[in-house]
Amino acid sequence: MSRPSTTLQLGDAAPEFQLRDAATGELRSLGDLLRNRRRLLVVFHRGMW
Repeated sequence: MSRPSTTLQLGDAAPEFQLRDAATGELRSLGDLLRNRRRLLVVFHRGMW
């Protein structure tokens, strides 16, 4: 039995999440980054560090 898709579609609200800032090591949340902004572009890079 297949599971329903959890892929976000264009215009969907992103769920709240936290990521570590690569420059400072601080945890940053989506809410913190969106404060006083309407939009945010998040890019995930696949890398070999």
